[in-house]
Amino acid sequence: LAMARRGAPVVPTLSGGSLALGDDAVRALLLLCDGSRDRAALIAEMADRLSVPPERVAVDLDAALERMRGLGVFAA
Repeated sequence: LAMARRGAPVVPTLSGGSLALGDDAVRALLLLCDGSRDRAALIAEMADRLSVPPERVAVDLDAALERMRGLGVFAA
């Protein structure tokens, strides 16, 4: 997470791959996934940070988390 906070364009994953952080939404989601928030809190924070309605975030959140998990960003 430190690399993402410093603005790195790419961060390593747990599986030895990498995750591109060119999208503000991807960077914001990664930084919020520190284990201290449930799904509702992630939706609220993402909506606030991106200035979009929570309903829009809710539609895409599960798919985004699944993609990140598949890339090895999270440990199971």
